[in-house]
Amino acid sequence: MQGGICDTKRKNTSDGFNYHQRSGRVLLYTDRGMAAGCLLDGGGDFNLYCDVVNMKPYYQDSAVTIYHGDCREIVPNLGRFDLLLTDPPYGIGECSKKNESRGNLASPKNYGFFNWDTKKIEIETILFFIGTCKYSLIWGGNYYNLPPCVGPLIWDKESSGDFADGEMGWNNYGSALRIKRHMWNGMIRKNNEDRNHPTQKPIDVISWGISLCPFNAQTILDPFAGSGTTGRAAKDLNKTAVLIEKEEQYCEIAALRMAQEVLSLS
Repeated sequence: MQGGICDTKRKNTSDGFNYHQRSGRVLLYTDRGMAAGCLLDGGGDFNLYCDVVNMKPYYQDSAVTIYHGDCREIVPNLGRFDLLLTDPPYGIGECSKKNESRGNLASPKNYGFFNWDTKKIEIETILFFIGTCKYSLIWGGNYYNLPPCVGPLIWDKESSGDFADGEMGWNNYGSALRIKRHMWNGMIRKNNEDRNHPTQKPIDVISWGISLCPFNAQTILDPFAGSGTTGRAAKDLNKTAVLIEKEEQYCEIAALRMAQEVLSLS
Protein backbone atom coordinates (compact mmCIF):
# COMPACT_ATOMS: atom_id res chain seq x y z
CA MET A 1 0.00 0.00 0.00
CA GLN A 2 1.54 3.30 -1.07
CA GLY A 3 2.76 5.69 1.63
CA GLY A 4 2.91 3.26 4.55
CA ILE A 5 -0.64 3.78 5.81
CA CYS A 6 -1.65 0.79 7.95
CA ASP A 7 -4.86 -0.55 9.49
CA THR A 8 -7.06 1.24 7.00
CA LYS A 9 -10.14 0.37 5.00
CA ARG A 10 -9.68 0.52 1.26
CA LYS A 11 -12.23 1.10 -1.46
CA ASN A 12 -11.60 1.05 -5.20
CA THR A 13 -14.15 3.12 -7.11
CA SER A 14 -15.17 3.65 -10.69
CA ASP A 15 -13.46 7.04 -10.80
CA GLY A 16 -10.03 5.38 -10.76
CA PHE A 17 -9.02 6.48 -7.27
CA ASN A 18 -8.22 4.40 -4.20
CA TYR A 19 -9.56 5.60 -0.86
CA HIS A 20 -7.96 4.74 2.47
CA GLN A 21 -10.01 5.47 5.58
CA ARG A 22 -8.28 6.48 8.80
CA SER A 23 -9.99 8.01 11.82
CA GLY A 24 -12.74 9.69 9.86
CA ARG A 25 -10.35 11.09 7.27
CA VAL A 26 -9.62 9.63 3.88
CA LEU A 27 -6.39 9.86 1.94
CA LEU A 28 -7.12 9.91 -1.78
CA TYR A 29 -4.47 8.38 -4.05
CA THR A 30 -4.20 8.87 -7.80
CA ASP A 31 -2.15 6.70 -10.13
CA ARG A 32 0.58 9.36 -9.90
CA GLY A 33 0.87 9.00 -6.14
CA MET A 34 -0.57 12.41 -5.24
CA ALA A 35 -3.04 12.65 -2.42
CA ALA A 36 -5.55 14.96 -0.78
CA GLY A 37 -7.17 14.85 2.62
CA CYS A 38 -10.91 14.24 2.56
CA LEU A 39 -13.58 13.93 5.24
CA LEU A 40 -16.22 11.26 5.64
CA ASP A 41 -19.82 12.28 6.04
CA GLY A 42 -21.61 11.84 9.36
CA GLY A 43 -22.79 8.34 8.49
CA GLY A 44 -19.29 7.00 7.99
CA ASP A 45 -19.81 6.24 4.30
CA PHE A 46 -17.36 7.04 1.55
CA ASN A 47 -19.14 10.21 0.50
CA LEU A 48 -16.28 12.66 0.30
CA TYR A 49 -15.96 16.36 0.87
CA CYS A 50 -12.45 17.28 -0.12
CA ASP A 51 -10.55 19.66 2.13
CA VAL A 52 -9.23 22.78 0.47
CA VAL A 53 -5.52 22.69 1.32
CA ASN A 54 -3.72 26.02 1.06
CA MET A 55 -0.41 25.16 -0.58
CA LYS A 56 0.85 28.74 -0.76
CA PRO A 57 4.22 28.87 1.04
CA TYR A 58 4.50 31.02 4.14
CA TYR A 59 8.14 31.60 3.19
CA GLN A 60 10.30 30.45 0.29
CA ASP A 61 13.84 30.96 -0.91
CA SER A 62 16.11 28.92 -3.17
CA ALA A 63 16.77 26.32 -0.46
CA VAL A 64 13.87 26.28 2.01
CA THR A 65 10.10 26.35 1.73
CA ILE A 66 7.92 26.81 4.81
CA TYR A 67 4.21 25.95 4.93
CA HIS A 68 1.92 27.11 7.71
CA GLY A 69 -0.74 24.50 8.36
CA ASP A 70 -1.54 20.91 9.32
CA CYS A 71 1.18 18.60 8.05
CA ARG A 72 -1.35 15.76 7.69
CA GLU A 73 -3.05 17.74 4.93
CA ILE A 74 0.06 19.22 3.31
CA VAL A 75 2.55 16.34 3.13
CA PRO A 76 0.43 14.15 0.80
CA ASN A 77 0.67 16.88 -1.84
CA LEU A 78 4.45 17.18 -1.79
CA GLY A 79 5.78 14.00 -3.41
CA ARG A 80 8.89 12.16 -2.19
CA PHE A 81 12.04 13.27 -0.34
CA ASP A 82 15.48 11.83 0.35
CA LEU A 83 15.28 12.30 4.11
CA LEU A 84 12.59 12.75 6.74
CA LEU A 85 14.20 14.58 9.65
CA THR A 86 11.75 15.67 12.29
CA ASP A 87 10.93 15.95 15.98
CA PRO A 88 7.21 15.22 16.49
CA PRO A 89 5.29 16.02 19.68
CA TYR A 90 5.99 13.52 22.47
CA GLY A 91 2.77 14.17 24.37
CA ILE A 92 4.60 15.29 27.53
CA GLY A 93 3.28 18.85 27.82
CA GLU A 94 6.36 20.86 26.85
CA CYS A 95 4.03 23.38 25.18
CA SER A 96 2.22 24.33 28.41
CA LYS A 97 4.59 26.72 30.19
CA LYS A 98 6.37 23.74 31.75
CA ASN A 99 9.66 25.56 31.30
CA GLU A 100 8.60 28.29 33.74
CA SER A 101 8.98 25.86 36.66
CA ARG A 102 12.65 25.26 35.86
CA GLY A 103 15.77 27.15 36.76
CA ASN A 104 17.12 28.74 39.92
CA LEU A 105 20.02 30.77 38.55
CA ALA A 106 17.97 32.90 36.17
CA SER A 107 14.38 33.46 35.17
CA PRO A 108 13.36 30.73 32.71
CA LYS A 109 12.17 31.73 29.27
CA ASN A 110 8.42 31.89 28.71
CA TYR A 111 7.64 30.15 25.41
CA GLY A 112 3.90 30.77 25.76
CA PHE A 113 1.01 28.33 26.04
CA PHE A 114 0.02 26.09 23.15
CA ASN A 115 -1.60 22.67 22.80
CA TRP A 116 0.71 21.00 20.27
CA ASP A 117 2.34 18.67 22.84
CA THR A 118 -0.72 17.59 24.80
CA LYS A 119 -0.79 14.26 22.95
CA LYS A 120 1.29 12.25 20.51
CA ILE A 121 0.67 12.23 16.78
CA GLU A 122 -1.17 9.12 15.60
CA ILE A 123 1.29 6.39 14.58
CA GLU A 124 -0.37 5.99 11.16
CA THR A 125 0.62 9.56 10.34
CA ILE A 126 4.24 8.97 11.36
CA LEU A 127 4.38 5.80 9.25
CA PHE A 128 2.91 7.66 6.29
CA PHE A 129 5.60 10.35 6.55
CA ILE A 130 8.30 7.66 6.75
CA GLY A 131 6.87 6.14 3.57
CA THR A 132 7.33 9.39 1.65
CA CYS A 133 11.11 9.42 2.18
CA LYS A 134 14.07 7.17 1.33
CA TYR A 135 15.53 7.52 4.84
CA SER A 136 14.15 8.81 8.13
CA LEU A 137 15.53 10.24 11.37
CA ILE A 138 12.91 10.90 14.04
CA TRP A 139 14.00 12.51 17.28
CA GLY A 140 11.96 11.16 20.18
CA GLY A 141 11.11 8.08 18.17
CA ASN A 142 11.24 6.11 21.44
CA TYR A 143 7.87 7.69 22.31
CA TYR A 144 6.33 5.91 19.31
CA ASN A 145 5.77 2.27 18.44
CA LEU A 146 8.13 2.23 15.47
CA PRO A 147 9.96 -0.73 13.91
CA PRO A 148 13.24 -1.83 15.55
CA CYS A 149 16.18 0.52 15.04
CA VAL A 150 19.58 -1.07 14.44
CA GLY A 151 21.64 1.90 15.57
CA PRO A 152 19.85 4.85 17.19
CA LEU A 153 21.49 8.26 17.33
CA ILE A 154 21.98 9.51 20.87
CA TRP A 155 22.34 13.19 21.69
CA ASP A 156 24.00 13.64 25.10
CA LYS A 157 22.83 17.04 26.34
CA GLU A 158 25.32 17.17 29.23
CA SER A 159 22.40 18.50 31.21
CA SER A 160 21.31 18.60 34.86
CA GLY A 161 18.13 19.15 36.85
CA ASP A 162 14.89 17.66 35.53
CA PHE A 163 15.98 17.90 31.90
CA ALA A 164 16.49 14.56 30.17
CA ASP A 165 20.16 13.51 29.98
CA GLY A 166 19.78 13.00 26.26
CA GLU A 167 17.47 12.25 23.38
CA MET A 168 17.24 9.32 21.00
CA GLY A 169 16.91 9.59 17.26
CA TRP A 170 15.11 6.62 15.70
CA ASN A 171 16.32 6.01 12.17
CA ASN A 172 16.41 3.50 9.34
CA TYR A 173 20.03 4.26 8.43
CA GLY A 174 21.04 0.69 9.26
CA SER A 175 24.31 1.82 10.83
CA ALA A 176 25.85 1.46 14.29
CA LEU A 177 24.75 3.45 17.33
CA ARG A 178 26.32 6.90 17.43
CA ILE A 179 26.57 9.45 20.26
CA LYS A 180 27.06 13.20 20.01
CA ARG A 181 27.77 15.32 23.08
CA HIS A 182 26.53 18.87 22.80
CA MET A 183 25.68 20.87 25.93
CA TRP A 184 22.07 22.07 26.01
CA ASN A 185 21.41 22.67 29.68
CA GLY A 186 18.72 25.29 30.09
CA MET A 187 20.36 28.71 29.79
CA ILE A 188 23.80 27.10 29.34
CA ARG A 189 24.14 26.10 25.70
CA LYS A 190 27.18 25.39 23.58
CA ASN A 191 27.99 28.26 21.18
CA ASN A 192 25.38 30.37 23.06
CA GLU A 193 22.85 29.38 20.43
CA ASP A 194 19.50 31.17 20.65
CA ARG A 195 16.59 29.01 21.75
CA ASN A 196 13.18 30.05 20.45
CA HIS A 197 11.17 26.87 21.02
CA PRO A 198 10.87 24.64 24.12
CA THR A 199 11.93 21.49 22.24
CA GLN A 200 14.40 23.12 19.85
CA LYS A 201 17.46 21.10 18.84
CA PRO A 202 20.93 22.59 18.27
CA ILE A 203 21.92 23.20 14.66
CA ASP A 204 25.05 21.06 15.17
CA VAL A 205 22.93 18.07 16.28
CA ILE A 206 20.59 18.34 13.30
CA SER A 207 23.52 18.79 10.89
CA TRP A 208 25.15 15.70 12.45
CA GLY A 209 22.00 13.68 11.79
CA ILE A 210 21.95 14.78 8.16
CA SER A 211 25.63 13.96 7.67
CA LEU A 212 25.20 10.40 8.98
CA CYS A 213 22.50 9.53 6.45
CA PRO A 214 23.98 6.74 4.27
CA PHE A 215 22.49 8.36 1.18
CA ASN A 216 23.73 11.82 0.24
CA ALA A 217 20.33 13.35 0.95
CA GLN A 218 19.62 16.49 -1.04
CA THR A 219 15.92 16.99 -0.25
CA ILE A 220 14.73 17.00 3.35
CA LEU A 221 11.24 17.06 4.88
CA ASP A 222 10.38 18.27 8.39
CA PRO A 223 6.61 18.19 9.01
CA PHE A 224 6.98 19.36 12.65
CA ALA A 225 9.35 22.22 11.99
CA GLY A 226 9.06 24.30 15.16
CA SER A 227 11.52 27.19 14.93
CA GLY A 228 13.08 25.84 11.73
CA THR A 229 16.38 24.29 12.83
CA THR A 230 16.15 21.55 10.20
CA GLY A 231 15.78 24.16 7.48
CA ARG A 232 18.67 26.22 8.79
CA ALA A 233 20.94 23.17 8.94
CA ALA A 234 19.90 22.04 5.46
CA LYS A 235 20.52 25.47 4.00
CA ASP A 236 23.96 25.71 5.63
CA LEU A 237 24.82 22.30 4.10
CA ASN A 238 23.67 23.41 0.61
CA LYS A 239 20.64 21.12 0.64
CA THR A 240 16.95 21.90 0.17
CA ALA A 241 14.21 21.45 2.74
CA VAL A 242 10.46 21.72 3.11
CA LEU A 243 9.23 22.69 6.57
CA ILE A 244 5.66 22.55 7.89
CA GLU A 245 4.58 24.21 11.12
CA LYS A 246 1.12 24.54 12.63
CA GLU A 247 1.80 27.56 14.87
CA GLU A 248 2.25 30.80 12.92
CA GLN A 249 4.45 32.27 15.66
CA TYR A 250 7.06 29.62 14.93
CA CYS A 251 6.65 29.98 11.16
CA GLU A 252 7.67 33.61 11.56
CA ILE A 253 10.69 32.69 13.70
CA ALA A 254 11.72 30.03 11.19
CA ALA A 255 11.35 32.44 8.28
CA LEU A 256 13.61 34.97 10.01
CA ARG A 257 16.22 32.27 10.61
CA MET A 258 16.13 31.22 6.96
CA ALA A 259 16.55 34.84 5.84
CA GLN A 260 19.81 35.14 7.75
CA GLU A 261 22.66 34.56 5.32
CA VAL A 262 25.96 33.02 6.45
CA LEU A 263 28.66 35.67 6.21
CA SER A 264 31.87 34.73 4.43
CA LEU A 265 35.10 35.05 6.47
CA SER A 266 37.16 35.79 3.39
